[in-house]
Amino acid sequence: MGVGMRLRYLWLFLWLLCVPALAQAAWFRVETPNFIFYGTSPQSLKEDALRLERFDAFLRQRFGLPTDRHESKLLIYALSSRAGVAQVYGGDGRDLGGFYTSTATGPTAVLGPVSAPDA
Repeated sequence: MGVGMRLRYLWLFLWLLCVPALAQAAWFRVETPNFIFYGTSPQSLKEDALRLERFDAFLRQRFGLPTDRHESKLLIYALSSRAGVAQVYGGDGRDLGGFYTSTATGPTAVLGPVSAPDA
């Protein structure tokens, strides 16, 4: 793992510990065969996890990919604001809705709130 990645994980860890709003919020975990979700809304997490599992199964079937499970599941942090995502990412991330990274310990995604597109 490179120095930059270590610093990013350290920043994520410190950010999750130090942000007062997060310290007061209860964090919930939902685990599926392929994903581990963390967030502050248990019902939303469960719905999102099931929807992502269905999408994953569809893509695997559609493109003929193996359906066997991997050793490391995708770890997903669902944050309540884009500002939080930008803060975890570091630098200027005003328009950042989320990001993905992968290390020897496994893949991780940090996501902000998803809003419905304008009709």
